[in-house]
Amino acid sequence: MVEQVTRSLKLAGEWWVPDNYEGKKLGTLEWFPYKGCFLKLIDVSYEFEWGESPGLICGLNSDQDPVTLLGCRHAGRVGFKMTGNVSTESHWVQAHCALVGGLFESETEISITDLYVGYAGLDEYVIEDYAEYERVANEDGNYRIDSMTFNFTDYEAAKIGGTSLCLYVGWSRPGGLQLNHKLHFSFPADDHYRSIGKNLMLVHEIIPAFLSSIKGHRSFITALGTHVENARLEIYDGAHGSMTWNGEAEFRDRLVLGRRRSLDTWPAILPKWVDNYSAVSKLSKAYVKILSEEDDGFFNINNLVHVFFGIEAYCKEKCSRSRGRISLKEALTFTIARIRKYFEEVEDFVKEIDSLSVNTLSHARQVLVHANEGKPDYALVYHQLIFITRCVLLVEMEYPVANVKQDTQHWSSWHIPAERRKPEA
Repeated sequence: MVEQVTRSLKLAGEWWVPDNYEGKKLGTLEWFPYKGCFLKLIDVSYEFEWGESPGLICGLNSDQDPVTLLGCRHAGRVGFKMTGNVSTESHWVQAHCALVGGLFESETEISITDLYVGYAGLDEYVIEDYAEYERVANEDGNYRIDSMTFNFTDYEAAKIGGTSLCLYVGWSRPGGLQLNHKLHFSFPADDHYRSIGKNLMLVHEIIPAFLSSIKGHRSFITALGTHVENARLEIYDGAHGSMTWNGEAEFRDRLVLGRRRSLDTWPAILPKWVDNYSAVSKLSKAYVKILSEEDDGFFNINNLVHVFFGIEAYCKEKCSRSRGRISLKEALTFTIARIRKYFEEVEDFVKEIDSLSVNTLSHARQVLVHANEGKPDYALVYHQLIFITRCVLLVEMEYPVANVKQDTQHWSSWHIPAERRKPEA
C-alpha cells in the first residue's frame, strides 16, 4: 500500500501588513512541498511597506480564522488575461512559514519553544512493539480491533542538549482504527524554533533520517503544531516536504533496530545519532533508498553506486579532511575496519568486498555493468554492502552491541548463496 501525504494548504482571505488593516487586499495562500508558502494578492496596487516589522503579513481566511506569515518577500508580479481581453496583474509573495490559527503583528510576540510533530511510520513502529490489542472477527471473517492498550504513557524519547523529546500515543475508532501520536519537542526558553538553525534541522531532517533508518523506508513530517499565547497553531514550514512511502511492514526484517521494545534504547542512541549525523547522513539516505527500492534480492547498479558514494562520504567525514581525495578502496577498507572493532563474526559478510579491486566510483560502475561476466559475485557484494552500512549506522548511534546478534538473526538471509541467483538454463 503506497500512501501519499495529502496535507495541503489553500486559504482565500484578506491580507495586510502590520498596523495597516485598512489597506487589506484579497488573496489566496498556498503551501507547496519543499518550496514553502506563496501568497497571491489580487491587486497590483499593493504597497509593501513593512516598516518596523519587515517580512510579516497578517490575514483572515474566508472563515475568519487568523493566519500569520513569517519571512515574507516580494516574489514578483504575474499577469493574465480574463474574458473580454481584459488583463490584470497580481503580486506573488513568498513566506518561509505560515502560522495558521494565530494573529501576530510583530515577530517579538512569537516565541515558539515547543512543537508537536507527527512523523510517517511512527504509529506503525509503536503499535508493532508497544501495543496490545484484541481482534474480533465478524460474520464475514473480517477482523476489527475492539480494544487497545499501550504499555507506556508519557515516554521520554531522548534529551538532546537542552531539548527534551517525549512521545505520546493514542488511538480511536471513528468508523475505523485511527492511530495518533505526537513527538513533543521542548526547547529552552531562549532557544526558539526557527531562530536557531539546529532546531530546524533537528525537526525537519535529523529525526526523519533516524526514523527512516529504523523503519527501513522514508519518514517525513505529517503534522507540525505548537501553542503561542494559548493559541493552537498549525505550522506550514518551507522545510516541511512530503514524500511517498510504503506503509506495509515488508522491510521489517531489515530494520536497524529489530529488537522488540527497541524504543527503550532511544534515550541513549538518539543523542549519539544527532552528534554523528554529519558523518552518516549520506550513508543513511543510501541505505534507506536501497531498502525501499530493492527488487527481490537482486542488486541494482545505481543503488549500489549510491551506497559507494555514502561510504566515501562517511570515510571523509570520519578521517582528517586535510588528507584530500580518498579512493573508494580506502573508504571500504576504513569502513570494514571500523565495524570489525565492534562486531564479532563479520568475516563471512565482507569476504567479497575485501577482495574487491575497485579504486574509484567510475571504475566500480564500469565493473558492475559487467557483473555477470565473472568474479567476484557482485550481487553478493551488494548484500554485503547493505550489511556493512547497517553496522556503521549501529556503530555511530552507539547501539548496544550485546543485542546485535539477537536483533539480526536474519543477517544470514542476506548472505545469499551464488547458486540461488544463477539463471535457469
